[in-house]
Amino acid sequence: MKYTLVFSLTFILQACYVLSACTLHPEVTEGPYYVAGMPVRGDITEDKTGLPLILNLRVVDSTTCSAYAGNATVEIWHCDAAGVYSHYEAASKNQGTATDTKTYLRGIQYTNSSAYVTFNTIFPGWYTSRDTHIHLKVHINGKNVHTGQLFFNDTLEASIAKIAPYSSNTNQVTLQSNDNVYKSGGSYGMLYPSYISSTISSGLTASLDLVVNPSSTSSSGSSPVTNASYRPSSNAFHTIFIMIVLAFLLM
Repeated sequence: MKYTLVFSLTFILQACYVLSACTLHPEVTEGPYYVAGMPVRGDITEDKTGLPLILNLRVVDSTTCSAYAGNATVEIWHCDAAGVYSHYEAASKNQGTATDTKTYLRGIQYTNSSAYVTFNTIFPGWYTSRDTHIHLKVHINGKNVHTGQLFFNDTLEASIAKIAPYSSNTNQVTLQSNDNVYKSGGSYGMLYPSYISSTISSGLTASLDLVVNPSSTSSSGSSPVTNASYRPSSNAFHTIFIMIVLAFLLM
């Protein structure tokens, strides 16, 4: 009876995982510093200094709960250690609205056969009113299907703020609890990095599944998607139903 109960609970937990593992990521704002047509490249650092960061992102199809089988592109952009964005350096420094032609910390990657992209960059800085974050978009068949942002926990950010060149950033720090974008769905973009080597100075690496609906069109944050709008595929429901029936039969 004890082993039967364990197996039954395992089936139920696996059923719950099927649902949680492919929850559609909510839309959040793209922000004021997006620029289309950035370079296709894996290393977006250019001449910017900071803590190395490797991002491994996988595009997951919410209708099948598996890696997206077609061709997708992922683009990311973020500020430097001082909180400044390329193309919008003046605006980032509150020095007017003029734009520039710089492209650092911006790039696009095509997914590989496993639906992954990898970006080499630096850990972002921060600026007043926003927690540390990275912007992203997912495109499928030339259409923007998802606009999101990636976040890190406050404790990690506080540790990195003590390291040069971040220690020279004088912008006010905003915690996640006070970041309106994070509160509108940012937890789905939470990253939990590990050290590339044995210490933080070696840099960080982090991975995340980006769960998108290939047939949708991104709202760019104008109408955030709620969890209620997510519906697992019929295959997912079928799998869950079988798991639950088997669990009860084994009890």
